[in-house]
Formats: sequence, C-alpha cells, structure tokens
Amino acid sequence: MADYKLAYLQATHDFSSLPFKYTQLNQLVKLTPFLSGERCQLLFSNRYGKSDLVFDSVRVADNPAMTNASAVTFQGQWSLSLKRGCHLFSSDAVEFPVHAGQPLYVQMIASRKQAYADFACSYATGWVNAAISRRVNFQPQLPDNWHARHGWVCLDGLNVLTDRSPEYLELTGDSLAETGMVAQELFSQLLKAYPEQLVAINTGISGNRLLHDAPQDGPLFATYGNSLLHRLKDAKRNPDLRVALIGSNDLLLPMYSEQAHTQNAELIDMCQGFMKLSQIGSLITTTIAPFRLFDGPRTDAEKQVNRLRQNLNRCLSAHPFVVNTAPLVANESDSALATQMDFGDGMHLSPRGGAAVADALMPAIKQTLI
Repeated sequence: MADYKLAYLQATHDFSSLPFKYTQLNQLVKLTPFLSGERCQLLFSNRYGKSDLVFDSVRVADNPAMTNASAVTFQGQWSLSLKRGCHLFSSDAVEFPVHAGQPLYVQMIASRKQAYADFACSYATGWVNAAISRRVNFQPQLPDNWHARHGWVCLDGLNVLTDRSPEYLELTGDSLAETGMVAQELFSQLLKAYPEQLVAINTGISGNRLLHDAPQDGPLFATYGNSLLHRLKDAKRNPDLRVALIGSNDLLLPMYSEQAHTQNAELIDMCQGFMKLSQIGSLITTTIAPFRLFDGPRTDAEKQVNRLRQNLNRCLSAHPFVVNTAPLVANESDSALATQMDFGDGMHLSPRGGAAVADALMPAIKQTLI
C-alpha cells in the first residue's frame, strides 16, 4: 500500500550562536531523492530559532530556473509558518512527479526581517546545492564551486508517496560527511546499486566530535553540536546501517579551544568511544586520515596528535566494522593528506579524496545491506 516515505534528508543543525539575519530572503535549494513517486511532501524545521518564522511562498520545480514551478501549501495556506521548536514540519501533498536520482529544486521566499538558526550546507554540489539572495525579487543562481560553502536554512528534505519499503542508511559524523565530498559519490553509487530499495540521509555536522559536546568558548565552536554518541543516544530510531565519519575533531579541537583542551581525549577514551558507537546499531566507520593543524614546520604538539591518531588507527583496524581508508588519502609518510586528496586546507577532502573513501566503503556496505 502506498504511503509517504522519507526520500532524502540532510539534517539542519544548530546555528543559534551564529544566526543568519536577513531583511529579505530568496533561497534556492537542490535536493536529490532516492525514491520516485507522483506526489511529495517537503520537510521543514525551526528547532533552534528564537522566534516563529514566516515564508511568504514555497515552490518546487524540476529545474533551477523554476520554470513551471508548483506552489506548495501548508494546511491549505500559501505561506509557511514555522513555530519555534518545530522539527520536520510537513507541507501538504504536492502533485509533483519525483524521480529517483533526478534533482528537484525548492525556492523559499521571506519578505520580512528574520533570524534563521536551522542551517545545513554542502561544498560538493553533485547531490545537494544551495544559493541565497538577500532580495525577494532577485533569483539566486546555483554555483558549481566546491571550494565555497553552499548553505541553506530550515529545509531538511522530502517524503515521496510510494509503495516501496526501502532500507535506510545514515551518513553521519563531522564535516567529512556534511561537506558532501564523500556523500555525493557514495550516494550516487548506492542509488545505482539499490534503485528504489535504499534511501541514504546525511546528518553530519561540521566540527562534531565523538566523545564531547560542542565547546561553548566561542560562537563558531558552539555550532559543532552534541557529541555523536549523545546524538545517537537521543535518536528515536536507528537506520538499517550507519556510516560514521568521526574522530578527527576529538584530536584537533583541543589545539584551538580552551574548553576542548580540558577534555583532551586519551587513546583509551577514543577506542572505548568507538566501541560504544558500534553497540548502538549496525555501524561502519573508518580510520582517521592525517591532517595539518598549522602551516610551516610541524610543531611538537602536532607531532603528538599525529602519533595519537596513528595509534588510534591501529586500534580501530582490529575491528570488522572499520574500513581502513586513511592510507588511501594520505601521503607516503602518513603525515598529511596527499595533494590530490586535499581540499586545500590540510584537513578536508577534495572530490577525489571523497570518491576514494566512498569506493572503499561500498564493499563493506554491500556485505551489510539488503
């Protein structure tokens, strides 16, 4: 029997410490669903805002120019009112054909001054993309530049009316998940391997740690979210498989945050944390790639962190739920990312690096799913 099923979700997260304040907003978001159907529902959130939000109009189309777009209604109204604290608020059903693997585009317009605290983003533009204009009468254009952040507010994903009963894979963790370099390649391969059988969602948060919640000694640090262990403990349900890209920030954040420095993780803490993670539900995770903290000669502190990372990777590699991806993106000395795998900041992956990790994850995923 046909029912509304989640077809894609990229979870917004808490930017209340650095809210986006716009006098007007014209937002365009590209999402790529995993399921097909003749009707859909869009999903919105205002969990972290300090006040209710109102959008004058929401439209959906199969092209970024929004030609022949369909208007979206909410309990019969053309405007969208998001009450403070609401999460995954659903639109009315939209008579709009959705095709797995084919992007759809959502335009949201707000003519009043508002502050938005529910935020998601990507750097890779293959699976999701976004652009924001500060004027309601100026149509934003979607960029194709993986060196820039493409962010959006309040939109989480969509449901599709289908009689399929898909399995669900959650890609989670830190910026390695959220930035989209791994996600766009992994999701494309999953769609090809399991058409209409699997839905992947992305709940990564840049700066997220395995063991500790976000430090509160800086507004940017405060956006890093609750620890992955805390987030999953509070989850209402587990997916069929969880792929976690996590651990780097537990090692590097103490170098930047005084509060995080007091929580400096030891090897035994990290190993035990990953074991706890594996006990929450079906899990695949990876070894931790090298990163550079500073330009110039490597400091003693940086060498110490790299030794801790290498020791942790030896611990992780002994477990069947861990895929050893670090050597695939590291240089020969395992002291930094290989040039072609590096985003350019010494810490994040390029599209090529993301594809290398995705390729390595797929065999483990296929052994576990369906």
